[in-house]
Amino acid sequence: MRQLLGKSIADRYVDFCRVASGAIQLRVSVPVAGHAVRELDSVLQQTLAGPMGVALEATAEDKARLKGGQEAIARARLQG
Repeated sequence: MRQLLGKSIADRYVDFCRVASGAIQLRVSVPVAGHAVRELDSVLQQTLAGPMGVALEATAEDKARLKGGQEAIARARLQG
């Protein structure tokens, strides 16, 4: 990943994996993990959209999956 997308993106990916795996003990892991995913997604989209010259449109399935994830995060915040 470092060779393809650079050190910054590779480092963000490693940080996200550590948070998602539970290797880093956090009291607020769900919001932090959600932020890490959004940041990684944003960086990847910006990086890939430039060379490819296109931006992908989200499908109805993608939008439904995103909504389900947002609802799960909201429920976790209420419970935690």
